[in-house]
Amino acid sequence: MMPQQFPTLDDINAAALRIEGLVHKTPLLTCDTINELFKAEIYFKCENFQKAGAFKSRGACNAVFSLEKEELINGVGTHSSGNHAQALARAARLREADAYIVMPETAQKVKIDAVKQYGGKISFCKPTLESRESTLKSVLHKTGALEIHPYNDYRIIAGQGTAALEILGYRHEELIGKKVHSLIHSKHKDGSEYPIEDYADAGEVVPLAKWIEVGVKPTPVTA
Repeated sequence: MMPQQFPTLDDINAAALRIEGLVHKTPLLTCDTINELFKAEIYFKCENFQKAGAFKSRGACNAVFSLEKEELINGVGTHSSGNHAQALARAARLREADAYIVMPETAQKVKIDAVKQYGGKISFCKPTLESRESTLKSVLHKTGALEIHPYNDYRIIAGQGTAALEILGYRHEELIGKKVHSLIHSKHKDGSEYPIEDYADAGEVVPLAKWIEVGVKPTPVTA
């Protein structure tokens, strides 16, 4: 993708079409008990029902299926503790490509086993960002694989943004304006508001909000 501050709405719409049939359209659910407990209307986008168990499948599929066949000859590579690792391994398998995954030696066994089940080729590293990046650099050099960064990749961000697109599709009338604002802002105990874009991964969904004019100015985040 061309360098830009954020993926555009067109990018997110294109991602939705690209990954259709590759991921689930997950439900948006509510719980009366929780609503009553917090005196608010709370909506849960149930990405725990997603392929590979997390919203990361959206971005991984969008990134991998954005690539030409020639770009996949040497496979793809990334570093991840689990969710992106599983998602990328699965997406690569769907394209009949290799996936080289760098995981910290402290990663949960269930996630390691899942990556292996999807055909990912794992290299372990120390549980630090520096070790992840240096190990991945070595793996990419040896294999010629193409890096698919877990979050610093506009194709990944656009793919994750399809979750927000579905939310607006489910509850367009209810979530427009004020209710969307409540989704992307929260409150401290003293009543003061803080934007959700302060939190890791939120930048992958928040950009969509600016096309429905809720007064949010997204800022890049890392995780």
